[in-house]
Amino acid sequence: MATPSIVPRADGEGQIGTISKAWGRTCTHTLSLADPDVAHGCTNVAETTVYGNLSPIHGSTGGLYINGISDQESATARSLALRGVCNDTHTDTVPTVEIIGAKRSGVTVQALAAAETVLQIANHTTTLATVLGSGNVGIGTTTPKTALSTYQDYDTEVFEDQLNDNEGGGEILRYGSAQAGAIGTLHFLHTDGSWDVCDANGVATGGSQLLGIPMGTDPGTDGMLLKGYYKVASGSIDGAAAIGAPVYVADDATGEFDFTAPSGSGDFVRIVGYCIDIDSSNILLYFNPDSTFVEIT
Repeated sequence: MATPSIVPRADGEGQIGTISKAWGRTCTHTLSLADPDVAHGCTNVAETTVYGNLSPIHGSTGGLYINGISDQESATARSLALRGVCNDTHTDTVPTVEIIGAKRSGVTVQALAAAETVLQIANHTTTLATVLGSGNVGIGTTTPKTALSTYQDYDTEVFEDQLNDNEGGGEILRYGSAQAGAIGTLHFLHTDGSWDVCDANGVATGGSQLLGIPMGTDPGTDGMLLKGYYKVASGSIDGAAAIGAPVYVADDATGEFDFTAPSGSGDFVRIVGYCIDIDSSNILLYFNPDSTFVEIT
């Protein structure tokens, strides 16, 4: 990599590094950092050799825009990293990196109001997460009303386009020595620390125990879904699926999900969630196992 240098410009703007032409003349007080080894090609943002620049967000009202731009020839190159390095006797409660939002108060600043936005994370122009002045955090919403509000949208884009068979997400626990069944089947946590397949034919196999759905083949690495949304493949479903209907621990085959409540003597009835949508006999399951069960005598 070439050694960057500070280059003054006659128009009063500054740049660090070599740039083949004056960049940023239409945006006063732009500072660019360049390296001739870089060639990112995103020239509507900055000249191709510029790996970072500082400029106003608004032409007449200020605000600071920071751009980090990586080379298009490197698929693993990061574009912008923010790092704080503290000493080796750092106090636990003192942050190493702070992101602070505030608003004007006369000649000084003050905290934002509860409903005002402190921070947002976006994918280009689409807002992904929001933090309000109240501390409320929203994922999928810009107006969270609780400490953590998460919106899962299966209306704008249907679940079959978002999830493959036996995929999902939510509260996932990494724990357990092994699992007895395949991914996408219903398990319970055994007293020996392993996960075994559920069977509604006896209360010892999923009646009162913690239930989970494997996210892979290793519960300690891939995890078990304890609560959330999951696309259950048709091969793990018993009974006629119906939107809005409860789903039970199955008594016909171990580890399956049943739309018909067990009814045999010695069976137990336990709801594990509700069907949200159906696609080609696969279902979108809201997995939220009831903590209680009923044993049939």
